Order: sequence, then C-alpha cells, then structure tokens
Amino acid sequence: MSSNSSSSQDSHYSCSNLDDDDSSRRVNAQKARDQVQRAPTMRNKGDSRYPEHHNNYEGHDFKLQGPLTSFPVNDEAWQPRSQPPATRAIYNENDKDNIEVVYHDKSQGSTGNFSAFSLAIYRERKSRDHDSKDHSE
Repeated sequence: MSSNSSSSQDSHYSCSNLDDDDSSRRVNAQKARDQVQRAPTMRNKGDSRYPEHHNNYEGHDFKLQGPLTSFPVNDEAWQPRSQPPATRAIYNENDKDNIEVVYHDKSQGSTGNFSAFSLAIYRERKSRDHDSKDHSE
C-alpha cells in the first residue's frame, strides 16, 4: 500500500474552511500528536514565538483543562523562525496526550491582526472491515 493511500484513511483533523490546495486543510492526527509531544515547553522555547498561551477568544468548548497552550502543527513538523501553518494544536503542557486542533479561518472574521480560529473536526480512521461491509441490510 502506498503512503498516499494509507494517509487518506488515517485519522485526521479536517480544516474544511481552508482552501482546497492548502496543505493544512487535512492534518494527520498522529503526526499532530507527535509534534505536540516534541514541542518545547513555554519555559524552554528560546526566542521562538511558539508554543504560546492560547486565550480561546472564540469561546470553543474544548474538552481540555487549562491553562491552554498552542503550537503550530501540520503534516510536516513546523520549524521555529519559519512561517507557521494555519493550524495549531491546543493542549495543556501537563497533559500533552490530549489535543484539539484549531485553524485560522478567514470566514470567521478576525481577532486583532489574525483570522479567528475555527475548531477542526476530528475524523477517525475508517477501518477496512467497515468499508467492505455490505450496506444493503
């Protein structure tokens, strides 16, 4: 199986209001979790802007306990001092196993200098058994 066909079935976060050709439109869930695990803490981020405190100005109903932190995620790991993608993982530094993903969404207006964040939709991996079942019952 090629990596492309595998990744098309992997669990991912859907950022549906991004342009079709935006590489952040679909973020592999495992890659996002891995990037959060490797993210520096707020105290040891050096001169990088990220991670940063997430204020949740949009009032999203996260299933996370604060304080909330945000860090850029994408299918390719973000490098400090490079342009961050539209997507951010939201997490608590004391519990990096649980994340949510948000993205800058131009259709939602702005908060200050940036587009407001929309909550990405988590899409669980489709199992082969589910895909091959006869749905005529």
